[in-house]
Amino acid sequence: MNAEELKAGKERVRDLLIAPLVELGMKRKRGDTVEAHDKMLDNLAAILAYMDAPNLKGLKSVMIGLAGGKARDQWPSQISFLNNAKRFQEPEASDSEMVHSLIGSKAGQRAYEGGYLVEFYSDLKAGKHVLGSYAERNLRERGAANKRRLDRIRAQQDRDTALPSDLNWMAGYAGYERRALAVLEAENCKNEAGA
Repeated sequence: MNAEELKAGKERVRDLLIAPLVELGMKRKRGDTVEAHDKMLDNLAAILAYMDAPNLKGLKSVMIGLAGGKARDQWPSQISFLNNAKRFQEPEASDSEMVHSLIGSKAGQRAYEGGYLVEFYSDLKAGKHVLGSYAERNLRERGAANKRRLDRIRAQQDRDTALPSDLNWMAGYAGYERRALAVLEAENCKNEAGA
């Protein structure tokens, strides 16, 4: 998810989930500071930014019934929101901490240097096993095969003989490559800032 999509997603969460719950009378938990409550709502907007409008509306209906406190008007916990959100819409694997963590790890750096970052990223998104010598060899072979396929399609494209299906595959591959490189760059920046 890029910065623009995250911003739009956070607005969607605020408009379709948080604001309607506030309007219905949902209050911060007793004992929570205003600052802590606002931070929880900001985190919630960021974490749920992947959700689409109909699923946010469904989540709102469920969360009304999970309000806490004596008057049943206090915000449920963030974990309650997250667990119930997954019942409506699973986050994409690319949005998971595991994908970001592994892309930013030494294994992700090897994938980048070895020319199979796209395949590494693709398998992570699909939840496939990517660690170990067998998986790494498989990824390296697929990366080399895909590079040969890209070279062939580009050559055909230069001669105006490329098939539409090959051009579509190449566009999809380029999209995965952009996303994988963006995740790698973000993780490298985080690692450098933490060092």
